[in-house]
Amino acid sequence: MDELFTLLSDGVVTSPWLQGALIVLSTFILEDPTTIGCGLLIAEGVLSFPTAFLALWLGVAVGDMGLYGMGRFMGPQTIRWGLLRETQVKKARIWFDGNLVMAVLLSRFVPGMRLPTFIGAGLLRASPLRFLCSTIGATLIWTLTLLTASIYFGERVLPMLGRYRWPVAILLLVIILIAQRLAKNKMAPPSTEEEEVSPVSFFEFWPPFMFYFPVSLWYAWLSLRHLSFTLPTVANPNIYAGGLIFESKNDILAQVPKSQREHFAPHAPFRHDSPEDVDKAEAAMKAAGISYPIVAKPDKGQRGNGVQPVDSREELAEYLGAFPLGHDIQLQQRVPFENEVGILYYRLPEEETGHIYSVTRKYFPTVTGDGTQTIAQHIGADPRARLLKHIYFPRHEERLDHVLNVGEEYALVFSGSHAGGAIFKNGRDIITPEIEARIDEISRALPKFYFGRFDIRFSDEESFRRGKNFQIVEINGAGAESTHIWDGDTRLRDAYKTLFQQFTILFQIGAQNRRRGYKALGPIRLLRDCLAYRRLSRDYPITR
Repeated sequence: MDELFTLLSDGVVTSPWLQGALIVLSTFILEDPTTIGCGLLIAEGVLSFPTAFLALWLGVAVGDMGLYGMGRFMGPQTIRWGLLRETQVKKARIWFDGNLVMAVLLSRFVPGMRLPTFIGAGLLRASPLRFLCSTIGATLIWTLTLLTASIYFGERVLPMLGRYRWPVAILLLVIILIAQRLAKNKMAPPSTEEEEVSPVSFFEFWPPFMFYFPVSLWYAWLSLRHLSFTLPTVANPNIYAGGLIFESKNDILAQVPKSQREHFAPHAPFRHDSPEDVDKAEAAMKAAGISYPIVAKPDKGQRGNGVQPVDSREELAEYLGAFPLGHDIQLQQRVPFENEVGILYYRLPEEETGHIYSVTRKYFPTVTGDGTQTIAQHIGADPRARLLKHIYFPRHEERLDHVLNVGEEYALVFSGSHAGGAIFKNGRDIITPEIEARIDEISRALPKFYFGRFDIRFSDEESFRRGKNFQIVEINGAGAESTHIWDGDTRLRDAYKTLFQQFTILFQIGAQNRRRGYKALGPIRLLRDCLAYRRLSRDYPITR
């Protein structure tokens, strides 16, 4: 909202079309504060009533229909993803059994009822025509009432506040938002059933297009602000595309100077040209001084795609047989440490010292046998694992019917990837001045490296806190994410705040490097690389 005030009140956005577009986008985030803010801007004389009213009405109506569509076309998935609880669906069903029109009208005025009512309307397959007419009417009434009241208030109060009018206006909106939240909690009926505590955050397994939609809007705004859609590709000038997409893991590790190699797991770059390349691969391993067990990964890979542990020549042959020909592989010595952490680091090019932005502890889930149940049954009985059947079942297809002995542990995940089923927790508590200084030293030793995440295996916490007994298994560039947001205790607004700030930093680094003469990748080239990687990754072996 403060961005909206700044842009409109300072006259940066003077086109009614741009003003309307910004208002529509703002309604997707906060409807009522946006409406009130528009009323104050109309009172200030920097926004016209027709532009504000039409944009507000369109944005709210589209948002309402989007919620309805989500419920109608995704159905029970909305409950599994945590958007709705069973109790909310039951309440929505009662509303609709009485009167759909009245339910839609009341939900517009009752705090906390819009989301469950509108998704519930789609889930319960209410008439789309009746819902559309109802929400159009409710939106017109509510928007007109709130907008008119805000204009009336603004015309009488803003002139009295002088230069403090906008700080006071923003404070007022914050108070209104807090009051809405308190009213929502007070009006929520007491639970009559003991609710199961979820092992995941309610947004953790949303479809990517849904979770990242607000992030994409923020990215688009930063692109307009910096006049470049591909500016992050110059964040790390010595890495292809800054490490945003299609970068080479082998090329990145080749830049590690000898003085820092003790902190990196040894690896062998390998070009896979023939299905019978096992001898050639083992020769590359011998030349690099590594031996079984190893980790095999695509040289160009993200989110753990195609990563597998390899313990023998036979397993290596199997991996090579499933890997697409004509592409590079990284064969890396298996690090004997069980603990893993991901550290997101950044340094502005004009700074001498860098910063640790995000720290993620990674855990690798297992199931424990009882002598009677199969692995498939154990997965289905685990509160978290059952949400990831679509990942675990294909991965362990050959052993799903196997019955584990009493006390026998079976690992579901090897790769430290959230998309692959690993559990992520905020690990900020493990960072000390010693490890922070060591990460900064390693980062500054990499030529022109300013943003990225280090995936690190370590022996024990005490040694790691002292900056010892660890090995880096991978470096990710501009495409790295603050993965601690996938901690089940993270709130959605905190996750978005983290990602918005992360991309702001990334664009700042890109802007400074652009001023130093480095050129970003062209948008067509970036799009071509994204499509090429998507095609290639489909042919990678299954992730373990």
